[in-house]
Amino acid sequence: MKEQARAGRLLLIDAPSGIAGDMFLAALADLDFDLAELEAAFHRAGLGELRLGSSEVLSHGLRGLRLSIEAPDEQPQRGLTDCLEIVDRLGLPDPAAARAQRLFTRLAAVEAGLHGTSPEEVHFHEVGALDSLVDIAGAALGLERLGVDAVYLRDLALGRGTVETEHGTLPLPAPATLALLTGLPVRETGIASELVTPTGALILADCARPMPSGLAWLPRHFGFGAGRRELPGMPNLLRLTLADAQAGPAGAGAGTDAGTEAPAWRRVILPVIRCTIDDMSPERFGYLMERLLAAGALDVQFHAVQMKKNRPGVQVETLAEEADLERLVGLLFAETSTLGLRVAREERLELPRETVSVDTPHGSVRVKVAQLPDGGRRAAPEYEDCARLAREGRVALATVEEAARAAWREREEGR
Repeated sequence: MKEQARAGRLLLIDAPSGIAGDMFLAALADLDFDLAELEAAFHRAGLGELRLGSSEVLSHGLRGLRLSIEAPDEQPQRGLTDCLEIVDRLGLPDPAAARAQRLFTRLAAVEAGLHGTSPEEVHFHEVGALDSLVDIAGAALGLERLGVDAVYLRDLALGRGTVETEHGTLPLPAPATLALLTGLPVRETGIASELVTPTGALILADCARPMPSGLAWLPRHFGFGAGRRELPGMPNLLRLTLADAQAGPAGAGAGTDAGTEAPAWRRVILPVIRCTIDDMSPERFGYLMERLLAAGALDVQFHAVQMKKNRPGVQVETLAEEADLERLVGLLFAETSTLGLRVAREERLELPRETVSVDTPHGSVRVKVAQLPDGGRRAAPEYEDCARLAREGRVALATVEEAARAAWREREEGR
């Protein structure tokens, strides 16, 4: 039997003692993400007083990396616009910048919902501090640099008790943390401490899915990020594992005959939200798509439909992760004139894929490579990279795209 095709690079999260933004970033560094690149980005953004580092520590006899951040004690209060402007100045790769902006936008939407205000009026407190900015931008850049295609949560522990906030004494998890964890599996512990911070929950809400039953994966590398508290009877360590997904579920999947190979694609069940609108200005639809994508929608489509009373209308179709469903539903009700939504759960078949970078005469281009069922491979250059290089070099977009495909073909021949 031939070897199964790789179904992408996975990042698996084990958080038996919870998760914080600095633990996640430290674990990425333990997986060989270069913190110096992140520090240089903040220097480019005019925040040269920032210093990043990591050191090995032992927690109950197990080693891990602990993040160190040197930043000014006094910092201005920041809101969504301030954080998005800083992300713009960092000069991150487009996918990392988009993820970082999405993280801040998502948090602002959650906070606005909790406090009955708009995302633009939200003032971040802990998350607006420079160290949290580093954690969020670092998570986005680290996932990009490590070539992660999908993130799965295997274990997440919650603490009990209360936490002191500017709104008074609140039960754990804190309200924003609990809102962000909606749809993710958690378990209770007897530890009286805040094990999951808002920044840690935000990272999970953006990128992590519940670990599917029967997923076959090949471990490649793992790293530990150390927390700052001493916990009773257990290490305070977050483990991240880089793995290659194996095509098809472990132990033969549905739809295959006994003794045959699993199909070279992955089945995922995702919610699809639909509504039809015939009384809204066309100008608002573009804004709606931007908001939905920034809030985590996987895809947004508009379809022309014929509605009652002979009116032309628009069907809005939004593909989502289960964990993002409630937030996107709330956004659709807030930003459209619809009075009702339909939610269906549909099966999506995904080809195994990976993203590689190739060098062209015009600059570096990321190429998404899909593994086909017959064993062949298909490459598609990233539009954003090609468009940027075409503008900078004043050449045709097609010229850059063809150069990227040629560079990828040369790379394949050398494998």
